[in-house]
Amino acid sequence: MRVVHRAARTTKGWRKRAPHIPSDRRALKARCGAKAFLDPAHLKFPIMAKTGPCAVDCEGLRTAYARAKQFRHTKIATKAIGKATAAKCAWI
Repeated sequence: MRVVHRAARTTKGWRKRAPHIPSDRRALKARCGAKAFLDPAHLKFPIMAKTGPCAVDCEGLRTAYARAKQFRHTKIATKAIGKATAAKCAWI
């Protein structure tokens, strides 16, 4: 039996919804504003899906938090925790 880490389960499916290329990220910022990213100045750490409503995605927040911790961006990680608490995400 293959064991899946808890973090992997909470981000399942985000990869398909995430804005990967710069044109997707610019379009998301134009549509939803700066609140779609944890670092809007550099279009990094997206927390909203590239299509659909302009609502915070808990899987996107979990992924942004994991990446921020991985690259030692403590301010971004703290921001992700705050937004996840406000959005009542299950992983927090």
